[in-house]
Amino acid sequence: MYSKKDILIYLYLTKKIDNTDLCRYINQLRINDEKLDSLNYHIERWEDISSKYFRAIESLYRYISKVYFKSSNIKYIANPDFHKDFFNETNTSQQVRDMLLELIKIKSDEKRYNDDYLYGKLSKLIMNKMKKK
Repeated sequence: MYSKKDILIYLYLTKKIDNTDLCRYINQLRINDEKLDSLNYHIERWEDISSKYFRAIESLYRYISKVYFKSSNIKYIANPDFHKDFFNETNTSQQVRDMLLELIKIKSDEKRYNDDYLYGKLSKLIMNKMKKK
Protein backbone atom coordinates (compact mmCIF):
# COMPACT_ATOMS: atom_id res chain seq x y z
CA MET A 1 0.00 0.00 0.00
CA TYR A 2 1.30 3.42 -0.89
CA SER A 3 1.25 6.44 1.35
CA LYS A 4 -0.16 9.80 0.36
CA LYS A 5 3.40 11.07 -0.03
CA ASP A 6 4.28 8.23 -2.45
CA ILE A 7 1.22 8.94 -4.57
CA LEU A 8 1.93 12.69 -4.67
CA ILE A 9 5.52 12.12 -5.75
CA TYR A 10 4.33 9.74 -8.45
CA LEU A 11 1.86 12.36 -9.69
CA TYR A 12 4.56 15.03 -9.77
CA LEU A 13 6.78 12.69 -11.75
CA THR A 14 4.04 12.03 -14.29
CA LYS A 15 3.76 15.77 -14.89
CA LYS A 16 7.48 15.97 -15.72
CA ILE A 17 7.91 12.62 -17.47
CA ASP A 18 5.39 11.27 -19.97
CA ASN A 19 6.29 7.62 -19.48
CA THR A 20 4.20 6.27 -16.56
CA ASP A 21 6.21 3.02 -16.35
CA LEU A 22 9.39 5.03 -15.88
CA CYS A 23 7.68 7.20 -13.25
CA ARG A 24 6.52 4.11 -11.39
CA TYR A 25 10.03 2.63 -11.57
CA ILE A 26 11.68 5.84 -10.29
CA ASN A 27 9.17 6.15 -7.47
CA GLN A 28 9.68 2.52 -6.46
CA LEU A 29 13.46 3.04 -6.37
CA ARG A 30 12.94 6.04 -4.11
CA ILE A 31 10.60 4.10 -1.80
CA ASN A 32 13.03 1.19 -1.53
CA ASP A 33 15.95 3.54 -0.90
CA GLU A 34 14.05 5.34 1.89
CA LYS A 35 13.10 2.03 3.52
CA LEU A 36 16.71 0.86 3.43
CA ASP A 37 17.96 4.17 4.85
CA SER A 38 15.38 3.99 7.63
CA LEU A 39 16.30 0.40 8.45
CA ASN A 40 20.02 1.21 8.54
CA TYR A 41 19.41 4.25 10.74
CA HIS A 42 17.40 2.24 13.27
CA ILE A 43 19.94 -0.60 13.29
CA GLU A 44 22.71 1.91 13.95
CA ARG A 45 20.74 3.58 16.75
CA TRP A 46 19.95 0.19 18.32
CA GLU A 47 23.58 -0.88 18.24
CA ASP A 48 24.76 2.44 19.63
CA ILE A 49 22.23 2.74 22.45
CA SER A 50 22.17 -0.94 23.41
CA SER A 51 25.95 -1.18 23.58
CA LYS A 52 26.03 1.75 25.99
CA TYR A 53 23.22 0.27 28.08
CA PHE A 54 24.84 -3.16 28.29
CA ARG A 55 28.14 -1.54 29.24
CA ALA A 56 26.35 0.30 32.06
CA ILE A 57 24.63 -2.82 33.44
CA GLU A 58 27.82 -4.89 33.38
CA SER A 59 29.26 -2.63 36.05
CA LEU A 60 29.51 -3.86 39.63
CA TYR A 61 28.14 -0.48 40.70
CA ARG A 62 24.95 -0.83 38.69
CA TYR A 63 22.50 -0.13 41.50
CA ILE A 64 23.84 2.69 43.58
CA SER A 65 20.54 4.38 44.45
CA LYS A 66 18.23 2.93 47.07
CA VAL A 67 15.11 3.49 49.14
CA TYR A 68 15.50 2.77 52.87
CA PHE A 69 12.58 2.36 55.23
CA LYS A 70 13.06 3.54 58.78
CA SER A 71 10.50 3.35 61.53
CA SER A 72 9.62 7.02 61.23
CA ASN A 73 10.33 7.87 57.61
CA ILE A 74 11.64 6.87 54.20
CA LYS A 75 15.20 7.73 53.25
CA TYR A 76 16.24 8.09 49.61
CA ILE A 77 19.84 7.66 48.55
CA ALA A 78 20.21 8.78 44.95
CA ASN A 79 23.48 8.67 43.04
CA PRO A 80 24.18 9.26 39.37
CA ASP A 81 24.91 6.33 37.08
CA PHE A 82 28.44 4.99 37.31
CA HIS A 83 28.80 4.95 33.49
CA LYS A 84 27.21 8.00 31.91
CA ASP A 85 27.40 7.01 28.22
CA PHE A 86 23.82 5.68 28.16
CA PHE A 87 22.51 8.86 29.79
CA ASN A 88 24.48 11.07 27.41
CA GLU A 89 22.96 9.24 24.44
CA THR A 90 19.34 8.94 25.62
CA ASN A 91 18.98 11.57 28.37
CA THR A 92 17.62 8.76 30.57
CA SER A 93 19.39 7.20 33.52
CA GLN A 94 20.04 3.46 33.30
CA GLN A 95 18.82 3.12 36.89
CA VAL A 96 15.55 4.90 36.08
CA ARG A 97 15.02 2.69 33.02
CA ASP A 98 15.54 -0.43 35.13
CA MET A 99 13.10 0.80 37.80
CA LEU A 100 10.47 1.41 35.12
CA LEU A 101 10.91 -2.11 33.76
CA GLU A 102 10.58 -3.51 37.27
CA LEU A 103 7.34 -1.57 37.78
CA ILE A 104 5.91 -2.92 34.54
CA LYS A 105 6.51 -6.50 35.76
CA ILE A 106 4.47 -6.04 38.97
CA LYS A 107 1.08 -7.77 38.67
CA SER A 108 -0.68 -6.27 41.69
CA ASP A 109 -2.14 -2.82 41.01
CA GLU A 110 -1.80 -1.79 44.65
CA LYS A 111 1.84 -2.86 44.91
CA ARG A 112 2.62 -1.21 41.56
CA TYR A 113 1.00 2.03 42.74
CA ASN A 114 2.97 2.04 46.00
CA ASP A 115 6.26 1.18 44.32
CA ASP A 116 5.60 3.74 41.60
CA TYR A 117 5.27 6.42 44.27
CA LEU A 118 8.59 5.41 45.89
CA TYR A 119 10.46 4.85 42.62
CA GLY A 120 9.05 8.06 41.17
CA LYS A 121 10.63 10.16 43.90
CA LEU A 122 13.90 8.24 43.63
CA SER A 123 13.88 8.60 39.84
CA LYS A 124 13.50 12.37 40.08
CA LEU A 125 16.40 12.57 42.51
CA ILE A 126 18.58 10.43 40.24
CA MET A 127 17.72 12.46 37.15
CA ASN A 128 18.46 15.74 38.98
CA LYS A 129 21.89 14.43 39.96
CA MET A 130 22.53 13.13 36.43
CA LYS A 131 21.71 16.51 34.89
CA LYS A 132 24.02 18.35 37.30
CA LYS A 133 27.07 16.39 36.17
